[in-house]
Amino acid sequence: MKPESTGKPESPTLFFPLGLPGLERYRHFSVAPVPDNRYFLLLQSEDEPEIGLLLLDPFPLFPDYSCPLSGSDWQDLKLKRREELLIYTTVNILPEGPCTNLAAPLAINAAARLGKQVYLSRYGAQLRVPLISRVARLSGEGESGGAAGQCGIIKIGAVP
Repeated sequence: MKPESTGKPESPTLFFPLGLPGLERYRHFSVAPVPDNRYFLLLQSEDEPEIGLLLLDPFPLFPDYSCPLSGSDWQDLKLKRREELLIYTTVNILPEGPCTNLAAPLAINAAARLGKQVYLSRYGAQLRVPLISRVARLSGEGESGGAAGQCGIIKIGAVP
């Protein structure tokens, strides 16, 4: 017997065994693209859907960025191959525009669906790195309009 369809596609759950700083009680999250925005993903709590974080693949915007994981990070994430690893940074929408936290990315084992936030001391001061000018450069456009303009237009319900 097949389960009834709810009409919405299922998103595989990511499990964060330790939760996330400030969100320790939430452990199960889904990831979905932000509609009409090619830069961001939404990490949304499955326990409380009003809780979510914007994510960014940092490598297209920060080509020199690196995220070396410790041996204990590899063990925690049950990583066997580097190809299983995904790295995302969190995004904040501030009055001056969106910024990302390069110092504490999320490391995710895509195969095992496990994640954790790691701290990279080399990026310790880069907690709020502006995104608008980087998106504009990547898109080959000015700071207003086009993809750069999309960067600040995000509607995800109650998340400020």
